[in-house]
Amino acid sequence: MKKMKWLLPAAAAAGLLLVSCSPANRPVNGGENAARDASRQVPGNASLPASQGEAAPVKVAEQGGAQETMSAQSVKLAKGEFSTSRNAKGELVAVPAGLTDYSIDYGAVVELEGQTLVLASVFYGDDDAIKVLLSHKTGEDQVKTVWSEGITDTNNRWYNSFSGQLLVKVDEERVLFLEPEIIGQGGKYHLSEYSVRTGGITRIREDFWPLAEDYDNIYQYHWDGERKKLFLQSYLGLVRVFDLQGGKDDTPDRLFRVIPHSTSGAPSLFLSPDFERFAHDDESGKVTFYDIKGNALGKIRLSEDKYVPSEKIKWNPSGSIAWMESSPGEHNRIKDIDIDYLSIAPQRIDFYDRDGGVLGSVKADAGDDRALDIAGWLDDSTALVKSYRFEPYGGDSYGIEEKEPAYFYYDVHKKEKRPASEADLPEMLPAKARTSWSRMAEPHTSEPQTGVVVERKEIVFPKE
Repeated sequence: MKKMKWLLPAAAAAGLLLVSCSPANRPVNGGENAARDASRQVPGNASLPASQGEAAPVKVAEQGGAQETMSAQSVKLAKGEFSTSRNAKGELVAVPAGLTDYSIDYGAVVELEGQTLVLASVFYGDDDAIKVLLSHKTGEDQVKTVWSEGITDTNNRWYNSFSGQLLVKVDEERVLFLEPEIIGQGGKYHLSEYSVRTGGITRIREDFWPLAEDYDNIYQYHWDGERKKLFLQSYLGLVRVFDLQGGKDDTPDRLFRVIPHSTSGAPSLFLSPDFERFAHDDESGKVTFYDIKGNALGKIRLSEDKYVPSEKIKWNPSGSIAWMESSPGEHNRIKDIDIDYLSIAPQRIDFYDRDGGVLGSVKADAGDDRALDIAGWLDDSTALVKSYRFEPYGGDSYGIEEKEPAYFYYDVHKKEKRPASEADLPEMLPAKARTSWSRMAEPHTSEPQTGVVVERKEIVFPKE
């Protein structure tokens, strides 16, 4: 795994975030004319990372007619201070104090009662970076740096890990964040809690991540605010589930690696909403279900002549039923595609129990132009299914247009169809029932929109 000087979170989910179509499912000529929006929005969440690449080199800036050395700039930002001013709109604009040539990485933002917290990284010089946790109180004209840590060497094994962002709201007074501690040519990773009431930082799980000799980073995370559980998966496959309500943490011994050549942000591990199961695609031609301790359960064999989307396994909101979509390997069924991302118009949906056992399937109406999708769940067993006819876009572009949508209920356990009521059509369903819970639908954690904008050169707080 190469070290990257501009590694955006995964989402990470978030981010953030890298599952490839397996060889059996990858269409040919998929890259050309098929690029997705680089900052694809995910319903109810922040956008996925725009890209993963190298940061543009920055030059030494000139101030007051004299060249300022990078060592001087490093001293100025040693504690991660930010200066602020109001723009013409009355918004508060925060910039790194004392720097002119720099870039601010994608920021994670959490809003508490009367206070907004921002976790961001600032890159400057050839190798220098500093991560900061900023606090802004409503009505004030300043931001406070409540925590910071710096790194100066891209050969440090912690460089990629240092760049990742994780900031989640525990309650109205506390947030969790990943705290890297750089020690010489290595470091430690702590899961830490910041309290806005006390202003103190507590390490909830100290030095929890034994970093391998190769470069690694936290690849995706999920936060369950009700159960107070945090799920982490690293790029090289370390999985950790922390129970912050006093229960036992789960630390599987084996690795569940992200598909190595993945670049687009789609996952290879699909966590159930109850944090009790996950499915993993290791490119063996099978997807395996596991309990949260890492014990293998059922396996699903992938057909060599069919398309399966890169989001291979999806879950109902309770985590009791999983499903997988498939279609004939025909390019006219491709909705969206990238080098290792694939979305299709499914011809068939297969359902599985939480251990990977087969529960049955539902198929589209007869005809090469018919497809169906899961539109939502009415209860643990009953799916609302959308059936439609599709027309491919003309020319060399991928994509389809849906025609003549119709809906029906499908009871997975009883294997029964029945007509759908207009009251249960997608626009009438509650948001929770409308969206299946999965990494792609919910990559990180649902937080209200704060209005804070993190840009390459500044962080803008909205006018109160």
